[in-house]
Amino acid sequence: MKPFFFLLYEKHTMLCKNCNTPVVLYGSKQKTANKEERDRIFMCNKCGVKESASAKCPKCDSWNLTPLGIGIDKVYEETKLNFPNATVVQIDKETTSSEKEMQNACNSFYSKKGAILIGTELAFFCLKDKVTHSAIISIDGLMSIPSFNINQKILHLIEKLHSITERNLIIQTRVPENLVLKHILTGNVLPLFRDDLKERKVFGYPPFKRLIKITFRGTSRESEKARSYLEEKFEKYDPQIFSAFIDKVRGQYVTNTVLKVDPSIWEFPPKDEINEETKNLQEKLSSLPPSFSINIDPEDLL
Repeated sequence: MKPFFFLLYEKHTMLCKNCNTPVVLYGSKQKTANKEERDRIFMCNKCGVKESASAKCPKCDSWNLTPLGIGIDKVYEETKLNFPNATVVQIDKETTSSEKEMQNACNSFYSKKGAILIGTELAFFCLKDKVTHSAIISIDGLMSIPSFNINQKILHLIEKLHSITERNLIIQTRVPENLVLKHILTGNVLPLFRDDLKERKVFGYPPFKRLIKITFRGTSRESEKARSYLEEKFEKYDPQIFSAFIDKVRGQYVTNTVLKVDPSIWEFPPKDEINEETKNLQEKLSSLPPSFSINIDPEDLL
């Protein structure tokens, strides 16, 4: 059984001009400290290229661009709307917050003929038996996640679904020409790993660079001050500062700053004697106020 593409939309997806990855819309209608509205930008989470959100579509020259994002609740609602007589269960950390709730949802799915399960990766913990059909909704959204391991994660997700699917694995995409998907679907993943290693070197990801992520949470005014503070403090390391993927949590704005440094500056395990450049960076990080959290070698840049 081989998975195949299911093309739901024919509309064009904005891709990075530098590396051909789907871009993400950053920024919001929040007010900054000087009361001016922050500009919204398209940003590539792979190579860091930014472009004004006033950019036009390269296909039709329209400026009326629509941000796309499909949450699990939206998928659930549309599924219920299109299959009103089917049993539809949902598994995610909000809907099934306990192991018992998750297992009950799985049992309901397996016990009723024609049932449909809408879930995140959390569902894999209880999907022990085969399913007839499976689908990945909007895999383009996964491609845009700011994680240098995202290609491997997508490969693992497809392989996992493939292993439990008896008939058809459907993949929804607006970019069927994506080379990552082509390599995976043909089963020839060696070029994928080779290309991924080349891109890591070009864009400064592990193992060629060590990543240090600094996260700040605060009000709009505090976030603006934090950005300026970090830009000045770590100017030498060319800090990449951007709003988090979920830019507001519990009323606080979340801002991430990523430093890409040479592995020799921050070696692991650390040596007994450190050079001056390493010492200088350690002192700068240690002097940050408690409102800043530091993550060395983060799994992703969310």
